Amino acid sequence: MVDDHPINREFLRAGLGTFGARIEAVASGAEAIDRCREREYDLILMDLHMPIMDGLETAIAIQALGTRQSEYEFVFLTADTRAEEHDRVRKAGFLRILNKPIELDELGRELVRYLGLDSKPHAIRQQRAGNPLVDQAAALETCNDQIELVTRMKLRLADELDERLGDVEQLMIEGRHTTLRALLHQWIGAAGFAGARNLALRCQSLMAALEADSPDRLAEDWVDFMRSAQATRAALRQ
Repeated sequence: MVDDHPINREFLRAGLGTFGARIEAVASGAEAIDRCREREYDLILMDLHMPIMDGLETAIAIQALGTRQSEYEFVFLTADTRAEEHDRVRKAGFLRILNKPIELDELGRELVRYLGLDSKPHAIRQQRAGNPLVDQAAALETCNDQIELVTRMKLRLADELDERLGDVEQLMIEGRHTTLRALLHQWIGAAGFAGARNLALRCQSLMAALEADSPDRLAEDWVDFMRSAQATRAALRQ
C-alpha cells in the first residue's frame, strides 16, 4: 500500500489486517519501486496524488521492472473525483479506481474478489451519535465497525489539525495555493475516516474555489472551512 499521508496508511494497514491480509505500507512512489524490486505482491493499493512521483507514474515504473506486477493488480485510491483524473488513469490501462474516503467493507470486497480473503463482520455497529461535525455511526461504517480504529482516526486527525491548521492559514496568506490544495486533498480522506464528513466537504469546496480563482467565492469558502476545521478539532476529542 502506497500513500504519502500517515493517517491514511494507518487506517488501511489496521483495517485491512482484519481481513487476513498481510500489509506493507510505504510513503512514496520511490519507496514502492524499491520494495517491488525486492519482492512481489498480490495487490498494490496506490494513492493517486503524491508529491514528486504520483501514483500513476509509480505504477508505470513498477510495471517497467519486469516483475509479475501488472495493471490488474493495482487499485488506485483518490479523493479527487474529477472525471479527467479518472480518465487519465484508465487511459494508462488501470481500470480499478476507488474514491476516498472509502469504507473498509467496500475495499474488503475488492480483496475478497481478487485474493479470496475472508470478509466477516466485526463489532456491533453503534447507534448514530447525531453530531453533525463528527458522525460516529458514519465513522464506524467506514471503519467496518472497528471501534478502536475509529478512536485512533479521530485522535490522529485532531492532532494533525492542532499541528497544521496554522500552516494552512499561512499558506493562504502567502497565496501558496498549490501546496494548500495538496494538504486539503490529504485531509479529505483523513476526515472521512474519522466521520468528519462536514470537514471533508469544506476541504473539497475550498479546493474548488482555489482552482476557480474567484476572490469572492474563495473568501466565503475560506471562512466556512476555518469554522468547520476549528469546530471539528474540538468535536473530535469529545
